[in-house]
Amino acid sequence: MTAGVVNDGSGYRLTLTSKDTGAANALRVIVADDDTTHTDTSGLSQLMFDGRTGGVQNLTQSAAAQNASVTIDGIVISKASNTITDAIEGVTLNLLKQSTAGTTSLTVARDSAGITSAVQSFVKAYNDATKALSDSSAYNAATKQAAILQGDSAVRSIQTALRSTLSSALSTAGGGLTTLSDIGVSFQKDGTLALDSSKLQTIVNDPTKDISTLFAAVGKPTDSLVSFTSASSSTKAGTYAVNLTQIAAQGAALGNFTVAGTTTITAGLNDALTLSVDGVAAAVTLAAGDYTPAQLAAQIQSKINGVSMLSAAGSAVTVSLASGTLSITSNRYGSTSIVGGIAGSALADTFGTLDYTNGTGKDVAGTIGGVAATGSGQTLSGSGDATGLSIKVTGGATGDRGSVKFARGYATQLDTLLTTMLASDGMISTRTNGINSSIKDIGSRREALNARLAIVQARYQKQYSALDVMISNMNQTSTYLTQQLASISNLNKQ
Repeated sequence: MTAGVVNDGSGYRLTLTSKDTGAANALRVIVADDDTTHTDTSGLSQLMFDGRTGGVQNLTQSAAAQNASVTIDGIVISKASNTITDAIEGVTLNLLKQSTAGTTSLTVARDSAGITSAVQSFVKAYNDATKALSDSSAYNAATKQAAILQGDSAVRSIQTALRSTLSSALSTAGGGLTTLSDIGVSFQKDGTLALDSSKLQTIVNDPTKDISTLFAAVGKPTDSLVSFTSASSSTKAGTYAVNLTQIAAQGAALGNFTVAGTTTITAGLNDALTLSVDGVAAAVTLAAGDYTPAQLAAQIQSKINGVSMLSAAGSAVTVSLASGTLSITSNRYGSTSIVGGIAGSALADTFGTLDYTNGTGKDVAGTIGGVAATGSGQTLSGSGDATGLSIKVTGGATGDRGSVKFARGYATQLDTLLTTMLASDGMISTRTNGINSSIKDIGSRREALNARLAIVQARYQKQYSALDVMISNMNQTSTYLTQQLASISNLNKQ
């Protein structure tokens, strides 16, 4: 609960508000006044309040605890919360205000605009990718320039793989659709996709067609109590028979004591309970007061679920009353669902003194596609061709439970393909490493060539210098000889 103080102009008032909604969470304030009279209007007794029918109410109640009530198709539904998730399968109702105008119609229908938008986005994304691949590898006749990856084998392989994925028909889609052309999506001559909106709308309006099976990884069980949970990249498309040898169960503890019409809980006398839920120990102290059997069940449940260690572990319990006997059931299913070790001073007045049943839950067990599957709670996971396929069994009997038809839609196949291509050891990474290796090799060879050119240049420069010196000496000799010959010529003339 929460507490606050409000000034109404004439003085300060204490306000108390229950954290939880619903009739079972009616607010109660129990006091222990020093004057030993706890129900009068003096001292702490002024705070005495029991929101249940017939209790002492020394506080002014501004809003009574009550359940939400709604009528759906003539059936009255009462819930402790204004958010109802289990009245209509797959629909969450948020009750915002009380209706005084009579009946309100709620239509549950396909989101046609959303489906059309999603398909359009898929077509656009594929065409954008196709354009990017083409631009990186095509020859531009206008500029007479080749793209940087023109003729690259990796680009051609990616283009082929993408087109092949979307061109192959789905033989086990299970939604009445097997190819993209069924919904108006077709390939053009340039390799892009085009969408026929009118054909798509016709399919969207057809309740016998399930477009999700054309794109997503979808499993369709034939049993209403079996639902598809997930699949992995290892799951092969196909139809898998489901056969159960054990239904999942919750851990529970059942008392052997019929609780009284009114149970009085006294502080320090019979208010303590200890127990273990799903392997987590918990200790609670019940609030002092008088309880009907239903109120006692609600009090115990509220106290146990309020233990922080349990909520941190994701555990909770449901305390039920059947024929005057209390039981505690873990909200989990499977072998990890355990309720046990109930003890404490409140045990005798709640569950009995001796023979209560400590319960350990059971995991669902059986086969998927004739191969032994692994159960965890209500989830059954396949192996073999069904590796990665998980289904949830929420009830029913053991034995043959129909089948699950699983298919990989185009979007899922593309996701798997692209994940492989973009992996650290995938096609793109391998090709990138190859190109970088070639660039590095060219760089190394360029450096070696530059080094050789430098050596040749130095040798040529040295040879040129030597030749220059030689020519200079020869020029000097030539000049000397010319002078000598000239002198001899003059002597001969004389």
